[in-house]
Amino acid sequence: MPGIIDAHTHISTESTNEGSISVSSMAKIEDVLNPEDVSLYRALAGGVTTAHVLHGSANSIGGTTVVVKLRWARTPRV
Repeated sequence: MPGIIDAHTHISTESTNEGSISVSSMAKIEDVLNPEDVSLYRALAGGVTTAHVLHGSANSIGGTTVVVKLRWARTPRV
């Protein structure tokens, strides 16, 4: 059976909502992604193999997203 793909998540991110400006298209999720966050390993243990990490919903136009391939290693591959 193929792994689970999480199509909408905010896993392993810090500062995903920026409420002071409406358009934050210059922001990148990969800049605030913490590859050593334990939640990535918990998701992998639950069967998630790929995660689409999105920005928060406080902005009308958010920044770029990132797809993370989870695997058992020291750090997940971005």
